[in-house]
Amino acid sequence: MAKRHANVFPLQPGAKSRLETRILIADDNGISAEMMALMVHRLGLQTDLAATGLEAVQRVEAAANSQRPYALVLMDLYMPVMDGLEATRRLRAAGHSAESLPVVLVSAANSPDEIRSGLIAGMQAYLVKPITLTGLTHILDAWGPTRRTVDPQNQVWPNPSLRIRFEERKLATLSRIEQALRKNAPIDAAMIADLRDMLHKLAGVAGSFGEEGLSIAAAQCEAELIALAGGDVRPALAEARDRLRAITP
Repeated sequence: MAKRHANVFPLQPGAKSRLETRILIADDNGISAEMMALMVHRLGLQTDLAATGLEAVQRVEAAANSQRPYALVLMDLYMPVMDGLEATRRLRAAGHSAESLPVVLVSAANSPDEIRSGLIAGMQAYLVKPITLTGLTHILDAWGPTRRTVDPQNQVWPNPSLRIRFEERKLATLSRIEQALRKNAPIDAAMIADLRDMLHKLAGVAGSFGEEGLSIAAAQCEAELIALAGGDVRPALAEARDRLRAITP
């Protein structure tokens, strides 16, 4: 599978839609979704947001029924209620073809299995987090509507308010890990799932703020928790705490 750009993995050839200027961003990571929306707006296009795969399906159906269909969906892989793969399968089953509605899988990972799963589900391309304006531009040129021409190098990302929210997320993730380690009782599955979700979201946005080391560390800590499913996660959490402490001021 050829790699067109450092952050873009095309899956299928297809025609570019120029019928509409609205793009749907489906991502439960609020910081990531807002950063993508800012970039899309910078390119002269409009966006709507969905926080779950189910909401994405509902928004696509409502837009189609109102005769104002979306031109493209940027679909996060892991979302509550319904993930991006199932949402895409439902859209395709409902008659929204790749030609009428391209769907781009967005994820912090770039494993061949994820790319293959996206292709099977009916997606057209794969965009790796952290999202860059250059990577998004490549996707829109290949699959999206007509956009405004901008210099990808002439940008200041992210804006100050998102930076504050990112800093709060770092501290909240570390605090949640420390809280889990202070528990005398066993760390239950619900808390582990919560910690995995926080680490996943941190990994997905840290690189956009220039903190690649934090992104890698958070992703590795998440992977370790997944691998230890059903086992003793305290040593892995202690290691995650120490790694995040060393990186987070």
